[in-house]
Amino acid sequence: MEDVRRTHAQDKIANRAGNNETSLIIHQRGSDEHESTESSWFWRWWHSVGKPKQEKLESDKKVLESALRVSENTIGSYVVKLREANTAHQKTQNEKKLADHEVKRLRTELEGAKEQKKASDEWLSEERAFTKQLQAEKQQLEAVIRKAQSTKVEELSGMVSTDLPDDKIREQLQEIFKDSQAWARENCVRNLKNKSEVKDRLIDIGVLATEESMDPSDYFNFDADIIGDILLEAVLNHWLCDTVLMNPYTVACLGVHADGGSPNPDIPTTLQKITDYLQTRNRGAATIWRSDTLKVLMVDEKTDVKNRHAICRGLVSSFVESWSILIRTPVDVEEEEILVDIVTKFVDLTSKLWSLKIDIRFQSREYLSGRVRFSARSPEMQAAQILALEDGSRRLDGRPISLVIRPKIDASRGGGSKNPGQRIIWAKSVVWVSNQPAAK
Repeated sequence: MEDVRRTHAQDKIANRAGNNETSLIIHQRGSDEHESTESSWFWRWWHSVGKPKQEKLESDKKVLESALRVSENTIGSYVVKLREANTAHQKTQNEKKLADHEVKRLRTELEGAKEQKKASDEWLSEERAFTKQLQAEKQQLEAVIRKAQSTKVEELSGMVSTDLPDDKIREQLQEIFKDSQAWARENCVRNLKNKSEVKDRLIDIGVLATEESMDPSDYFNFDADIIGDILLEAVLNHWLCDTVLMNPYTVACLGVHADGGSPNPDIPTTLQKITDYLQTRNRGAATIWRSDTLKVLMVDEKTDVKNRHAICRGLVSSFVESWSILIRTPVDVEEEEILVDIVTKFVDLTSKLWSLKIDIRFQSREYLSGRVRFSARSPEMQAAQILALEDGSRRLDGRPISLVIRPKIDASRGGGSKNPGQRIIWAKSVVWVSNQPAAK
């Protein structure tokens, strides 16, 4: 900017000098003409030197004026650009201030988030500590419950010589089978993968009738949406009776180990054969011998509740493995404990009953098939809940029994009872019959 101004001043000085020189030449020319009209050297000089120089000076002046105008335009352009640059700079400064403010706000939020995280971590730590405390309390309660169960088992074991009222026995059996139904509903498979295999196995254990034995309209509907819980309940109930009631010595002898520490499966069979032999000679003597033998075998079981619990756990593991086709596996630890508790209750009750002078038996579909059909008024059976048979309704009477969900359990007491030899029903058989229209 300063250089442009300096050049402009120099041009002005040069113009003035040129004008002065021209004026001087004219003045001298006038003088020379005045002095001597005959001297023509000036005009020759003027045409050869002065005039061209003047024209050059005027041309340079125009060039300088044009350059001045270009410089002024350039300066104006620079001023505009400088103004725009200042505006952009100011805008950038404003944006920077906004950005700094946003960064400050984000830092404040970050600090707040860190504080919240710290508070959450402290809360989570407290919750974990509280959870550990609850788990410890749960373990303590479980220990108390196990101790109470142990005490109860000891009390039951100590009552082997005491008679139980039939109503009390019915009540305890009903509670066990109710728990069995709930467990089956919770742990059954939702969809049967191999219905043919399931049918064959159910027929083998005497739970299900063969398809050839009745009309299709009377047969169990394997195409229904929900049947897994019914089938698993039937299998579980029959398994309990087969394991504990088929041979009274089975559970008691599980604590009698052969060499190597494993249970000897021959002992229950041998003892049952002895009992069967004695019954052919003297039925009363056989009952007494069985009762006394079980008392001796169960002496350790009165005090070793832990071993008894382990035996029931082993039975449960075997059942789950054997019937995995109907069970949703793997079974939750809590659900496995529930099933162990069901088995333990059934074993405790039946062991106590077997130690009395009582003959216990259970009867399933084989007893109810053929000659026996469903009857709502029968003292031996009742319809499954899923059939929704109203009290007093006889609309399903006469239908053939396709599936036995729970076997009938009855007993006859010894000579100490009011009616020795008379069989008393402790649990009715729960059966499934078709509620579809009968085939014509």
